[in-house]
Amino acid sequence: MAVIYTELPNKLIDLSIGVQALYFWTRSKIDSAVLVDSADKSRVISLPAPRIDGTHVVFNWKSERVQIADVTPEIRITFKGEPLRVLKSSWIGQKSDIYDPRASKLRWLECREKDADNEWQRFFLLLDKHTNSNFLFSVLSQEEEARRQEALDLVSGYISKRMMEIAGVRCFPTNTLRHGAVAEISDLIECLITKAYGNDVDMAIEGFDRFAAGWLRQTCDISPEYRNFSACDADSAFVFFFGQFALAVLEHARDRSDRRWREREAYWRRLLNVFVRMQTLFLERWTPEKDPKCFRLYDGTSCPLTSGRVDAVRKVYHVLNDEHALVDQLTRNLALVKVGSDQCNDACCFDD
Repeated sequence: MAVIYTELPNKLIDLSIGVQALYFWTRSKIDSAVLVDSADKSRVISLPAPRIDGTHVVFNWKSERVQIADVTPEIRITFKGEPLRVLKSSWIGQKSDIYDPRASKLRWLECREKDADNEWQRFFLLLDKHTNSNFLFSVLSQEEEARRQEALDLVSGYISKRMMEIAGVRCFPTNTLRHGAVAEISDLIECLITKAYGNDVDMAIEGFDRFAAGWLRQTCDISPEYRNFSACDADSAFVFFFGQFALAVLEHARDRSDRRWREREAYWRRLLNVFVRMQTLFLERWTPEKDPKCFRLYDGTSCPLTSGRVDAVRKVYHVLNDEHALVDQLTRNLALVKVGSDQCNDACCFDD
């Protein structure tokens, strides 16, 4: 655990203007947040408790006159790991300016859409809209969003536990993944690939290589929480999920005999090589010294690979056409993702 203090705006001394909000953001996972007296950090200032949402902290209160005499208030945030981005804060004193996370996310998507100059960037924007829980609202109704999120949660939870098992952590039982959830996400991704590239799967494969190599990165400076924030780049170890999901599809296909599952099996078998290769390209960027790191510490920005290095990795994978060989390679890749220990309460390196 680590703790950070940051001074608040002087306006906090007199909070008497309608609806007030105080917003903070960091890339690290936040555990708790309170307001304290900067002169005596053991003294917690009595204000409404904040809402904590992963990496966001929002203090909200309405029409309450709050005066803090002779105190410079600070926010004390406790988080896991080292801070990977400077903490940002914003003060909102007018009701019309209350922080709207969806508005910022929409501006971020619009920025990416305007900046996209090739079909690969446009595909990953489409993929984010349909599979990233932060952006589902931009393309789905509330009811559709809830159903999609349920399927995504089932798949990601299953994959996380499978990755933990491969890494040697066996204290969490692997949940049973329903055929329906696998089929839904499989068909969704296949549909998005087809929408972006038609039937040119080779073009899609080229895009996944470029994504993992860091050649498609986009940045936009539109708001505190998205300042210099990168997209369309493999900037976290969640890139490992692609290969694990491909294997999940193949495993489920073995239990089914209908034509659609045979089609899914053939499609994902063709993509398995590039999805495992993405892991190696990612690791070449993040840990060329082959030093294992905790899953959530693969987070931020790393330099793109040279074309020569990408070609060298492709050459190695060109001969890995057997599923068992690719599974072995995936296991070797995952050895570079370190977990805290083999104890349940410490084995949370996969939490981001």
